[in-house]
Amino acid sequence: MATALDHAQLGDQKAIVVVFKALGNESRLRVLELLASGPLTIPQLRANPTIPASVEQHIRTLEGAGLVEQLPGVIPRSWRVVPGALDRAALVISGLAVV
Repeated sequence: MATALDHAQLGDQKAIVVVFKALGNESRLRVLELLASGPLTIPQLRANPTIPASVEQHIRTLEGAGLVEQLPGVIPRSWRVVPGALDRAALVISGLAVV
């Protein structure tokens, strides 16, 4: 299933906005930073004092943008950064640069 990040790499302006909105929130950036260190559960994320109680909403937004995913078959549910997603997002951003 194609994600917003997939479409953003193809130049889809609406998908680019979805990715930027996902990255444009301090709490979501903090969640990404924590997940970049390895998979975590929602309770593990909530244990961090910098993560708001609404972490599940932030996870859904990041997932919708194609930046994080739930690990399949893992109980309790764990989340991780999609491998390569941050590099792909950087390519989308650098592709917008005007030289």
